[in-house]
Amino acid sequence: MPDFGLIADSLYSSSLLIGWIVLGVTIGFVAGTVPGFSSSNALVIMLPILVFMDVTTALVLMTSVYCGAEMGGSVPAILVNIPGTPGAVATCFDGYGMATEGKAALALSISAASSAFGGLLTTLLTLVALPFLAYVALQFATVQNLIVVLFGIVLIAHLAADNPLKGLAAGMAGLLFGTVGPDLVYGHPRATMGLLELYGGVPVVPALIGLFAITEVLWMIGGRDNNEEAKIPSQVFVSYRSAIDGFIFTLRNWGNLVRSSLIGLLIGMLPGAGGNVASLVAYQQATIFNRSDKYGKGEPHGVLAAECANNAQIAGALIPLFTLALPHSATVLVILTVLQAHGLLLGPQLMVQHPEVPFTIISSMVFANVALGAISFLLIPLCTRVTRVPRRFLAPAVMTLSLLGAYAAGQTAFGIYVAVSSASWAI
Repeated sequence: MPDFGLIADSLYSSSLLIGWIVLGVTIGFVAGTVPGFSSSNALVIMLPILVFMDVTTALVLMTSVYCGAEMGGSVPAILVNIPGTPGAVATCFDGYGMATEGKAALALSISAASSAFGGLLTTLLTLVALPFLAYVALQFATVQNLIVVLFGIVLIAHLAADNPLKGLAAGMAGLLFGTVGPDLVYGHPRATMGLLELYGGVPVVPALIGLFAITEVLWMIGGRDNNEEAKIPSQVFVSYRSAIDGFIFTLRNWGNLVRSSLIGLLIGMLPGAGGNVASLVAYQQATIFNRSDKYGKGEPHGVLAAECANNAQIAGALIPLFTLALPHSATVLVILTVLQAHGLLLGPQLMVQHPEVPFTIISSMVFANVALGAISFLLIPLCTRVTRVPRRFLAPAVMTLSLLGAYAAGQTAFGIYVAVSSASWAI
């Protein structure tokens, strides 16, 4: 039975921290727009300050940064076909296609609205059903996680409609690269080739930067399509009307919104899954329920589904953290570190001895998603100006930011090597 008294108290407590919530969302949004510089990088930089802040304020600030970064990652995905965060990979499929049709503002507003509404819906659901959702999360063991992984590989093959066999081979190759690092049972290093940098596995963020960001820059320079630059109109935004249309489109397609939100919530609860898996699954489901021949070329339903699930999974990601002390991603690992630094008892006992902590953190996401929608709406005109920058200036700027993001992910030059190597494989 939901404890509505505790929910009301947590909503009131988080409302007193609205200033920190707006600050966190803004920091996260800016961090997400830089390829490779995700919420985890921003929180690691802020970590020395966070450990000395009040525990509730620190946790509310971190979750706000998390929400803002997931939305911010869609900005470069839509404007220059480069995902700012791993969860924005599926947004590239149709977001960039909409931008080339002169609908960048519409795509960004759909992304903002679906992110805000998806996150808000799953946050409210999590507040009411937290004990039940925690029980569901406890039921997933190794076998269930393996099924999810295999489903993800089949999903890749399905999305590669032109050549499913090539998509399946790519998924299996990814599974093979995932074996690099320590054996989970004995801790013995595998396929590291003697490199200490690979003892923790192949760095995910630098690899994604190489596969998407650097590859896109090289195509931009080499001319994947000599007429491609002309496809993006010089004037992509005239008024707020396009942004308003995006919000209306999102609300009208409430079926896609609710379905993608639930997919994001459930996949977010699975340890090891993340925004990239949630957005891909939601995108695949959108292709089934909202059939169109424009998927992969500029279909608004694809942007809606991907971004909705991407932000919806945040609420689900916090459930295994509070129930099992199990970090879902690098960002949640930083949150776990701050919890430990403040001496809170982690695991199932946290829900028993300090229930106000998880409820206040999740309650703050209600205000964070509202702030996210407002801030994103205000920044859309500024974001769309990126499409007016000539390619000769845009390419070196994106390349510089990408290499900086690859370096910042692990604070070593090895990240740059992984990014460049990944780009060479993709090309």
